Amino acid sequence: MTEPVKQSNQEPNPDPTQRGIVGLANLGNTCFMNAAIQAFRNCPEWTLFCKKGGELEQHIHTKESGPGRVAYAYQDLIHSIWAGSGPAHVRPVGFYEELRKIVKGTIYEDFTRRTPQDAHEFLVWLLDQMYMGTQKEVQMTIANEDSLEPMMVQAIKGWKYAFEKQYSPLTDLVFGMFRRQYICSGCKTVHTRWETFNVLKVSLLAKGSLEDCIKEEYKDEEIEGYACDACKEKHTALKQTTIWRLPKVLILTLSRFTPMGTRDNTPLVYDGHPLCLDGVFSKESEEPSRQKQYSLFGTVDHHGHHMGGHYTAQCFSPVWKKWHLYDDESVYEIQKPRFGVETYIMFFR
Repeated sequence: MTEPVKQSNQEPNPDPTQRGIVGLANLGNTCFMNAAIQAFRNCPEWTLFCKKGGELEQHIHTKESGPGRVAYAYQDLIHSIWAGSGPAHVRPVGFYEELRKIVKGTIYEDFTRRTPQDAHEFLVWLLDQMYMGTQKEVQMTIANEDSLEPMMVQAIKGWKYAFEKQYSPLTDLVFGMFRRQYICSGCKTVHTRWETFNVLKVSLLAKGSLEDCIKEEYKDEEIEGYACDACKEKHTALKQTTIWRLPKVLILTLSRFTPMGTRDNTPLVYDGHPLCLDGVFSKESEEPSRQKQYSLFGTVDHHGHHMGGHYTAQCFSPVWKKWHLYDDESVYEIQKPRFGVETYIMFFR
């Protein structure tokens, strides 16, 4: 499905220590797709899952479904990329043709119009397709339920409700869970809801670290006209959003594009240090992920303005333990990633 690896400078013997350091050809304004794929394919857990013989096939219901075809096309592309050695690039024609067929007539059809597109929207679409293509029903039980705190039981039931009938190998890898609580000012009743996510969106502060931005994003809010199910009246409510659990791979998208159609050029204040989100966790959560240190392994960067631009990716190779800049067909080794107004999507594990 994917055209063979091509040596970008026609050298007959590429460097064997550059295995997998391969670019993706731009098929016509497809840099948004290339950058997102380059970043996520450096997630070793999912790449190994796709490369292992038969693993993916055991989880895909049918090759005929749209999500199943996306998963197979992604697997084929990953094999082609990791089979090559730089300097080289792959033309992702097979993957792109599958994408064209699947998004036709949907809200995602713009991905194939050869016009500037959003890498975040494509990444969410890709994750959702691979998740739906590999999901199946499983049985989840709550061990020692009587000995657990009531809030922990609620959280487990929330996770069970979300994934028991549609569990995928991607579930624990990229999905986390919020606890949202609404406190009615009239009757003081606390309403708790559980919501899963695979990408965290974060707005930037003019002066503030990445951790500061995340805390600001999930600070308490006042909601006017909240319809309380307990007192059956409308009151102001305090909305509290906290994280209950994080996935193994944490994806942050910075809110670069505003509802007004402009671009937020606030520079990201970050130096590449490991991230711990303990400060925005629910106080009752005992999930191990609240104490985990998350290390950056990739970024998708947007260069330009809200009407267009160009996407590149900075990725840490899980094989060679080096950083590289991926700019469509071209790949360059870099000493460390750069952060600033271009930083758009961040990948941690």
